[in-house]
Amino acid sequence: MSTLTPDDWIGTNGPWTLASEWSTGAVPGAANDAYFGNSFPYFVTFGTTATVGGLDDWTNALATLDLSSGTLTAESGAWGGALVLASGATLDVPGPFTLAGLSTLSGALGGGGAVSVSGAAAGEGFALTGNTRLVVEGTLATAGAVTIGAASGDTSALSLTPAGTLILSDPSTLFIGGAASLSSQGLLEVAGGGTSYLA
Repeated sequence: MSTLTPDDWIGTNGPWTLASEWSTGAVPGAANDAYFGNSFPYFVTFGTTATVGGLDDWTNALATLDLSSGTLTAESGAWGGALVLASGATLDVPGPFTLAGLSTLSGALGGGGAVSVSGAAAGEGFALTGNTRLVVEGTLATAGAVTIGAASGDTSALSLTPAGTLILSDPSTLFIGGAASLSSQGLLEVAGGGTSYLA
């Protein structure tokens, strides 16, 4: 079993790539747990390609990670603050990952792991790809195109637990393709004329 070396964000607002804002003096990599534990508000922008062993922020609901472009691969982790996954950006999570804070999903979630939404998330059109599973334990409200497994053979899945809610607001499209699936023990609500396409 390998142990990750912590690399703590010690700055306030700034770009992910600014080495002086990290406790090790270097931007975190695959051997690091990128940790955001400061107790004050800050805004970190991500616009590159990087792989980290872990991505964690359980303690600061005031933190914002803005993935504006590029691809961030986090082997596992949990995010308690705000996470913005912009259109054109990708968050790949091969292992378990929890979104506990307010998240905005407009890009692609991939990597083949299990992503859990335990807080509230807003979808503004996003894609679930690469055999990734999204488990909604809280509320996911979307107004845009949600694509689950567009590629042939993609087994990506969207699952609602008994406490989970998926709200498709006008205009919304839910596309389930490839070998993907949607399963619900919770509430699936189509509000204001949203539409669902299953293919």
